Amino acid sequence: MIIHKSNYLTIDFIVEKEMFVLDWTNATLTEELYKIEFLAYAKMLETYKPRKVLIDASKSVFIISNHLQEWVNKNIISVAIKNGLKKTAILLTEEFVSRLSIELAFEEDKTQLIQRRYFDNRAQALNWLDE
Repeated sequence: MIIHKSNYLTIDFIVEKEMFVLDWTNATLTEELYKIEFLAYAKMLETYKPRKVLIDASKSVFIISNHLQEWVNKNIISVAIKNGLKKTAILLTEEFVSRLSIELAFEEDKTQLIQRRYFDNRAQALNWLDE
């Protein structure tokens, strides 16, 4: 069931798997829009409490700044942990700088309370989440 849809992000909640699927588009984002989308995601985490998340950033060309990486860790990852998220699979873009910025954003989380892996293939990411 789709629980959030904008020009930038769609969040689908697969109830029987207790899983969110986040699909980022290739629409041009600003830091402010990125924060707005992630705050919407945080609200969905609090409401639905998924155990697993697939973040499909394969179409994204947005570069996450160091400042924004810290913001995600402080404002989003903490909410995910508090609401019981256990596993996150991240489907990465082929664009090098965007790819690296996504990896760095999630590496800011030093708690290791959420299992996290990066993928180039959606089916492999979904299989890992189902393990």
